Amino acid sequence: MLCFEQKNALPEFVVFYGAKSIMKNLVKATLLVLSGIFLAACGGDHYEANMTYQWSADRRSYKATAVDNSGRPCVEVVCHYLGKAPAEPIDKPIDRDWKTQNTDFYHYQLVNLVDEPIELRALHFRLKTGRGGGIYDTKGVDAIETELGDSVIQPHQLLERHNSWVFGKANQNTLHKIYEAYVGSERLRVDAPLVFSR
Repeated sequence: MLCFEQKNALPEFVVFYGAKSIMKNLVKATLLVLSGIFLAACGGDHYEANMTYQWSADRRSYKATAVDNSGRPCVEVVCHYLGKAPAEPIDKPIDRDWKTQNTDFYHYQLVNLVDEPIELRALHFRLKTGRGGGIYDTKGVDAIETELGDSVIQPHQLLERHNSWVFGKANQNTLHKIYEAYVGSERLRVDAPLVFSR
């Protein structure tokens, strides 16, 4: 049997223990969130799309597949590293002196894997390091058509970009060219990374 003073102390103990437990769990949750942010900021690169990549031994050329929400393969990206100089013929002006400034060149294709047209409505640019790590520029359909010749990939056809180039201030960086694509009303992103390395 509890005396009067013990009865009054019991609710205070429950309140104290409950507050202590809540604080402990709050600290754990905060540390977990902060460690996740730290790992994301300090860890490897991330991709802006639901894609799988098969990299070549040089870690520059690759084949990648973008899938829709149901997991259906929709777009294949085939990217070939060309080297430190563009391939001939040079069909689009290159506004960089690649002969004196370190530059990497690529050729890539966007292949439609489905039985319906795929519309490319925007092109976002993001760097692995620099410019805050987020999307720093977005181009519309006109820029896509200038770059690829069209903004619609017909069923089982492709659009391609010759002599796409990338450079960096650091020894290494990656430029992500992220196409916002639509298959009917479903939106998906196609991330075509271009790796720069001195």
